[in-house]
Amino acid sequence: MYYYTMNENPNESEYNYDATKGDLVIMNAVVIWPDFSGRRSMQAFHATTRSCNVIVNDELAQVLRENHINVKERATEDGNFYYIAAKLSYHTPEDEVRLGFKPTDPDVKLKRVQNGEVNMIHMTQDDVAELDSIKVQRCDLVLHHGKKLNQNGYFTLYISKMGSVYEVNDPFGGMYDDVPAAPVEEEEMPF
Repeated sequence: MYYYTMNENPNESEYNYDATKGDLVIMNAVVIWPDFSGRRSMQAFHATTRSCNVIVNDELAQVLRENHINVKERATEDGNFYYIAAKLSYHTPEDEVRLGFKPTDPDVKLKRVQNGEVNMIHMTQDDVAELDSIKVQRCDLVLHHGKKLNQNGYFTLYISKMGSVYEVNDPFGGMYDDVPAAPVEEEEMPF
């Protein structure tokens, strides 16, 4: 199983669910199977859906099920675990016209620590796909659902805020940081 986070134990996470507002705050979340690029969903379902899954503890799984959140269960050699899906949705100008208001894009931040330097990066829909290829030390999430159930009778959870801490372990100590990357040449298509 692919973990996005170093934390692999949902009992080390802190949870706060407000069913009235539809907000679920998870501190030090256990995030698995990240697809922030939407590439895997495009291959499987022919539609781009940026998403990830979050493992939750048994107690929260029960509370979420009672509140119409689709909690899935998976068996492994080490026992069963529960998880929820969370979508990462960026909006287009067409959404504003269709909805009649400007929807809010998610607030996704990456705190990158390398060689003692700390950089806070605000991730946009153009670069959030980079999160698929790293493993972070910590991830905090605010998930939100609206008041309307989907066709299966569940609320869809969306990431409204996400903060991750990524510590770069450079075995060369930054010695090659100023070396420019090799240019990428694009091949011409034969048709």
